[in-house]
Parts: sequence; C-alpha cells; structure tokens
Amino acid sequence: MEDKNLSRLNKATKVEVPELNEDIITNATAKKTKPNLVRFTSVAAAAALALTFGIGQLTPKQPLIQLADQAQGAKSTVQGGLEGNKMAGDSYMMAIFDYSAAENLSKEMQNGHIYQIEVAGTASSIVRKVAAAIGLDGKETYEAEWDTATISGSELRDGYAIETLTAQGGGTGSWYYWNAIEAGINNDPAGVPVTDAEAKAAAAKLFTATGFEVSPADIVVSRDDYGLSANAELKVNGMGSGLTWSMHWNGNGTVDSIYGNSVKLVDRGEFDTVSASESVSRINKFGYWASVSTTFSSNTGTGRDYNEPQPKVEIDNATLTNGVIYDAKGNAWIVPAFALSSKTNGFVGGVIALVDGIIEIPEAPEVMPMDTEVSSR
Repeated sequence: MEDKNLSRLNKATKVEVPELNEDIITNATAKKTKPNLVRFTSVAAAAALALTFGIGQLTPKQPLIQLADQAQGAKSTVQGGLEGNKMAGDSYMMAIFDYSAAENLSKEMQNGHIYQIEVAGTASSIVRKVAAAIGLDGKETYEAEWDTATISGSELRDGYAIETLTAQGGGTGSWYYWNAIEAGINNDPAGVPVTDAEAKAAAAKLFTATGFEVSPADIVVSRDDYGLSANAELKVNGMGSGLTWSMHWNGNGTVDSIYGNSVKLVDRGEFDTVSASESVSRINKFGYWASVSTTFSSNTGTGRDYNEPQPKVEIDNATLTNGVIYDAKGNAWIVPAFALSSKTNGFVGGVIALVDGIIEIPEAPEVMPMDTEVSSR
C-alpha cells in the first residue's frame, strides 16, 4: 500500500507550497502552535501551515534542503542576509577541542518542524516600508547583483549620506538603518536619557510598523559602553528562532542604528532528529552548524584550559531548539537544532539536529596543512 505521508513528503521537496487564505491560517495556527508564538501583522507574515505530517516521519527520497558548497559560500552569505549568518561553507570549525557527550545526555531520538523562510516583499518594497516607519526620506538605489535596495538621506557629510537604510531581497529580507553623525558620541550607558520603559515602547512600535508585531513586554533592554539596545526575537513554537530585531540609542539618547527582518514562514512538516548525545559528534563536522538564539551565548562556563594542545570538553547540556541555516541559493530555513554547552566552556554552539538525508550537506573542503618550515634566509 502506498505510504501517503511519504508521498506528500516527497512532493514537498519538488513543488512550491501555495499561499493559504487568512481563515485557514488562523484555524491551523490555533491548533498547531503554542499561545506565545509571535504573530505578524498580515497574512503574508503569518506562519503558513501548508503541509502537516505525523510525528516521526520518514526521510524524503531526495533532500528537502541543499546547503551551499565552499565555492558558493561567499556570495550566498551576502544574499542570505545582511546580518551575516553563516553558510555551510563558512561554518566549518577545525577540531580545536576534543568534544565528548556526557552520560546524562539523552540517547532518544526526537522530532521538530522545518520552516521555510520566505521574504515578505522585495528589496525595494521592504526598504520603502521601513523608511516610512523610521521617517527617512531620500533617494532609492538598487543593486541587482546583490538584490539590495538603499535609501540615503539628503543630509551629507564629506560627500556621503549621514543616514542610510539598506534592505535585502533574499535570505530573511534583512534591513539595516545607520545614522552616522550620531554614532559614537557621548557613549555613556548610565547617562542615556531614555528609560527602559521608553525604549521598549519605542522599539515595539517601530518593529510592529515594519511588519513584526510585538508588544513592549516582548522587548529585552540592555546597556553597555556604547549606549542602550532594545531587542526582540521571533519565537516559533515558544522557542527563539535566531532571528532578531534591534534598536540602539547612543549616549545622547539618539537612535543611531536599527535592524530587522521581513519574513513569512511556511511549515514544511515535522521530521525526526538525532539524539542529544549523538548531536555532540557534529560539532566539528563540516556543514552541521546552525545559528541559534543569542540567549544561549550568555552561558560562559566556569573556566577553560587553553594550555593543552586539544583540551577535552564534555558537553553536558543539549537543548533542542530552532536554528537558522541557508541553502545553496541563499534562502533561509528554520530547522531543529541543538544548542550545546558544557559546565567549563559554557556555550559551544548550535548544530543541526535533523537525521541525515533531509539536508544535503556538501563535502568538506580540503584543509591544507600549514607550512611550518623556517627559512634559513
């Protein structure tokens, strides 16, 4: 008898998922997502549950995602997003540490959803929408090679625009605003004339106007030597996604930078993952790294020893979460990932959690040995 789930899964790897109407999306998300899933302001920005599969699915006959090889890495990283998330070719780490899985890590397989990230608009439409929200007027230019649109303010310094806003048409539809004249002035976090409550309210209002609907309660404020930041993260199924929005004030209380994304999510189904214990072996494997929520990086550990040529590190914590990766065409995906850490070294990084066969990972580039011969000249 034909396996209908497998048939639908294979179909998902070959055809584009159709858009759904608002009623279907509303009903589907009400049943399939947790209450604290961040919602968007329009149907285009909602998580479209286009395909649903049972728990513990088989892997497709052909990969659902094809990662970029080393030759594609440089340009694809730019196409993937202005925030600089790494492609497979860039995320390869040499085996500096000897990692092992602690006995407490689970050896049971789990499951998680794959979400295809689609850009909510074009580079031009995104840059215009964000510019309207910020209140930036100026000339728009477009670079077809990189699919980026830029609006530059009319006020100049040394022949260059003081205010610029650039949006990316690929990857996560990322955008970045920079106010050069105010950046770096009186950077005193204690003296920033903006309260946490004011920063949260302003950031929530701006992010919502650009298409990412959040409330002040969703905003996290931090202060450092450069001023004050108000940050928010897209949450999927109650977990951080690795996609962030940020608004920064300098010591004078002036907004000098803002960045964000313009995305809509398509649920491509639920898939099996390796166990937490098995995921540790992927730390030093080419192509398995994923960008996870920055909240994990706060774990700095109790101290590490760099005196040994290859210190042994025992990974004793593996949290199944969401991770962002980019495919060979620069398209972004949210996939199940493990955030790995140890008591001594703290947060190590995120690795793809999916079982092999769902993502096609290119061969690792050949690593040439360093020439250590000392010249007699």
